[in-house]
Amino acid sequence: IGLVPSLALLLRESKIPRSSLGTYSYVSLLTCCKSPLEARKVNEMRKEDGVRSNAYFWSALVDVYARSGDYRGAESVLDEMLEETKMEYETWEATAKNGSIDQKMEKPIAIPPLPAYTSFFSACYKLISRVDVHPSIKADASKRAWARWKEMRVHSVAPDVMAYGALM
Repeated sequence: IGLVPSLALLLRESKIPRSSLGTYSYVSLLTCCKSPLEARKVNEMRKEDGVRSNAYFWSALVDVYARSGDYRGAESVLDEMLEETKMEYETWEATAKNGSIDQKMEKPIAIPPLPAYTSFFSACYKLISRVDVHPSIKADASKRAWARWKEMRVHSVAPDVMAYGALM
């Protein structure tokens, strides 16, 4: 039984509307996902329900890919996050300039958070450390990790001990 169908059934039986789920509910669901496919379904549900993402959500989505060793998928999530949050950020900024912003409205993230980068580095490491992986794939993973490391530094995302450890 997949996570998403089970959740839909549970909510239907308990008569709880899916719209009552908030961002942190979706983050919790992502941590339960076993595969990137399940995580994508959770992300689709979030979008359908009009629930905004946040740094925790994107970090958890990158982590699902990292746990499966899919460094390219993890990197695509970083790019997707930038696309989606860029629009949210521009809307938030325009609303803030007009002075009509809701004080409870959280400022959208504009760059990937440190945990998302760290999970991406860990996905790259997972692949590089395997002996059964072709050297060209290892080279690609290390090249992408280094590029994201430099990007992280350009965006002034300060690394912590976990990020250094994942990169090494």
